[in-house]
Amino acid sequence: MKTSMSLETALETARAIENRAVDYIAPVGRLSMKHHFQPGLRLAGGNDDVATFPVLQLDAPNGEINGQLTDSAFSQLCTHLMIPHQYAARLRDNSIPAEVGDEWELNTGRGMVTKLSREAYPKATPLLAAMVNHALSHGDQNGYRMLRGLLPEKSADDYNSKTGSRTQQWRAILSNQYLPIPSVSVLDQAMLHCNKIREASGNSPGLNAVLKSADVTENRLYAKFIFPGMVSRKLKTRRVGELVRIGFVLFNNEVGAGRYGVRAFAEFLACTNGMVLPEWGQGVSRVHRTGRIELDGDIVVSSATRRAQIAAALAELGDAIDTVTAPERLEFLSRAIEHAAEAPEVKTDRAENAVRRIAKNELLTEAESKAVYAAFMRGNDFGQFGMSQAICSHDVAQVLSFDRATHLETVAGKVLTMARGDWSRLAMAA
Repeated sequence: MKTSMSLETALETARAIENRAVDYIAPVGRLSMKHHFQPGLRLAGGNDDVATFPVLQLDAPNGEINGQLTDSAFSQLCTHLMIPHQYAARLRDNSIPAEVGDEWELNTGRGMVTKLSREAYPKATPLLAAMVNHALSHGDQNGYRMLRGLLPEKSADDYNSKTGSRTQQWRAILSNQYLPIPSVSVLDQAMLHCNKIREASGNSPGLNAVLKSADVTENRLYAKFIFPGMVSRKLKTRRVGELVRIGFVLFNNEVGAGRYGVRAFAEFLACTNGMVLPEWGQGVSRVHRTGRIELDGDIVVSSATRRAQIAAALAELGDAIDTVTAPERLEFLSRAIEHAAEAPEVKTDRAENAVRRIAKNELLTEAESKAVYAAFMRGNDFGQFGMSQAICSHDVAQVLSFDRATHLETVAGKVLTMARGDWSRLAMAA
């Protein structure tokens, strides 16, 4: 299991991010791209070739709001405007591709073709701004987008009192149907519900939720909890005295690149491997989506309707925690483990092919596939249970990012709960 921040650090980090977060639902007609000079940085073309970078400007009633786009937000903007992302990214990085020659035509989105020349656009960033603004001006001027911003940690340093403009970071550009759920609210809701569980048990130490692994960034959250007292009976596997504890994993994405929800989580005490059970345990996995908010030409920062929808979504997470950690779920998990331990084994000369088939189906990288294969061979358990343990093994997880380690824990859960027929076909056909 991937180790990382403590509960206190996770809460503090998530709260600090939320304090900097600001959301706008704004008409597309209020958006434009500008190119700003970057002082002190020059390109290889000579002293007159000062580097520039693009910012997206929102013309708000109380002043201009300028922000650099994260990679995620930049990709979302290109997708919305139907601008070729790879080409736009090269322009963003001040690189006009040499292969386009001195004059060329470019599809600037929504079927519009523009004639361009290197003489007119010696620098790339102004060209990107012109292309984006062209697409914005020919789109639905009355359509709305949700802009998710992050203020600088010292916002006063980025406020221009003369122009009334302020600079921030745009981390996502989304549909106005997007439901923004703060990661700190997800964590707070989970802890509140866990406290209720403990109090209902008479403050039993075994039902005091313990954070085993967590990671919080400006984009997403993972937090994996177990209940120390929710321990299985001794399980019949190759490892004598195998025990497993059950808990739950929270996940949330704040930039439109993933879902929010709760899944069952298991910790194996013999090896401290962690496993996410994605298709078992009756958890919750939801898209951040709600009804479209129709406005009348103005910019909205928040609404009572959205707050009520977020509260309802958070309440559902509490119900899901109860479901995935119910006592009967622990017994079901125990039976699933023993069932996997009895599955036919993969022949050693076919083990690498078996791992490769899983890697192909679950989009593992070549390095991850090799690491899983090495762990599988070291484990000396060539059955279904052994394969699941190799995928989420400590040695594999520690060299991966938190996102990739969690993905492999989810793959391990899929393999553990795989139907016997599916496993047999994988083992025999490898």
